[in-house]
Amino acid sequence: MNNDGIDSREFMKFSTMIPEDHLEIGKYTFLQPLSEKVEALIGRTIAAWGAYEAMVDEALRALSLQEIYDLPKGWEMRSYKKRICLMLKIIDGFSEDIHPNLSQAFHQLAVEAERIQSFRNILAHGHYEPIPGAPTEGGYIGKYRAKSARKDLDEPISLDVETLKLIWHDAAHLAGAMVFLLERSGFKISPPPLVLPDKQLLSSLKSESFPPSET
Repeated sequence: MNNDGIDSREFMKFSTMIPEDHLEIGKYTFLQPLSEKVEALIGRTIAAWGAYEAMVDEALRALSLQEIYDLPKGWEMRSYKKRICLMLKIIDGFSEDIHPNLSQAFHQLAVEAERIQSFRNILAHGHYEPIPGAPTEGGYIGKYRAKSARKDLDEPISLDVETLKLIWHDAAHLAGAMVFLLERSGFKISPPPLVLPDKQLLSSLKSESFPPSET
């Protein structure tokens, strides 16, 4: 490992939040040359997916407490795919006569979730690498992408602000839609998550009720 030729000032443009009080002589710090906006959007996307999964678990717990369905032991440790299939199976059973459209809405949401999960998994578990042939800054800093650990099974994700804003908001809409459907179904979520209609957010932004996001 020899980075003597790399100007550390180039890295500092992308890593201004390095906690100086945690730097230790004799240790080495890995720096991912991504902008703070890109890093924030990656984190937001992963957090939004986590919120969606938490709502799936919340629904399963509520169904269990209402004795609508006897959940199998250790269901919490099952994969997301198995948990969502279990939730849909239960909802299909009790909503068929009472809310015939409710089951369809949950199934549609699960289809959308499958698409978003692939993005989230690449961002959370994939490999970050420079985009071949992309222009660079300072010789070492370039444009990056995230590739799936499953090699060529998924398309790489360009780690730029516009791409990640769309992915994050898709994930945020997914989590918000799950909360809306659960509340519409009569589930009580505690503590209540912060979910607002986009219409209200747009109105607030136009009236400058709160500062617009930098991203």
